Amino acid sequence: MTEFVYYHRLALAEAVLDRVGDEFRLLAYSEFLRRYEDPEWNLKSLLEPSRQAFGSLSKEGLKVLGQSLKGLSKRIQEVTTSDKTNGVNAL
Repeated sequence: MTEFVYYHRLALAEAVLDRVGDEFRLLAYSEFLRRYEDPEWNLKSLLEPSRQAFGSLSKEGLKVLGQSLKGLSKRIQEVTTSDKTNGVNAL
């Protein structure tokens, strides 16, 4: 996973975020899939290093990554959740 460099991680992060005014929101999975399949976004080739990096992880590596992502997910939710949602979060 050492070849999974900064710009690959940045491309992956940008692929799942949408800017709305001065805020960011996390795309729903179905929105991400539409974006991923849209040739105009060119995400298949941009995200290929990510796919390869995740595919090369061992079971233990995936477990460690999963634990790390739980904390990251919480922080992202705090940053992307708008006050306008009145406490209602998407699934």
